[in-house]
Amino acid sequence: MIADFTTVTETWGLGASPDQLAMQYFRYRMAAELAPGGAMLEVGCGSGMGLPYLRAHARAVVGGDFTMPLLREARAHVPDLHLVRMDAAHLPFRGASCDAVLLLEMHY
Repeated sequence: MIADFTTVTETWGLGASPDQLAMQYFRYRMAAELAPGGAMLEVGCGSGMGLPYLRAHARAVVGGDFTMPLLREARAHVPDLHLVRMDAAHLPFRGASCDAVLLLEMHY
């Protein structure tokens, strides 16, 4: 059985404390600095809340998650980004195809 983490995933419109918002901003600001102007893959992107920020700082951004309801929510909010259903243990990309691979909030 695959665990369902949708209830603990940051989603659009969900209330958040100033500390939570500051941590989210910090994560994506630091991530964007890893490969400025490069190609980025966020594994476990959830509902895609950080993808617009990454897009503003990267040449290309791909968001991936295993949970279809989260990917549908991401697609509703960032329809012009490339989103992929993926298993983090078996990424569907060739080695060195991204300048940075992000695993920000997916380890539980």
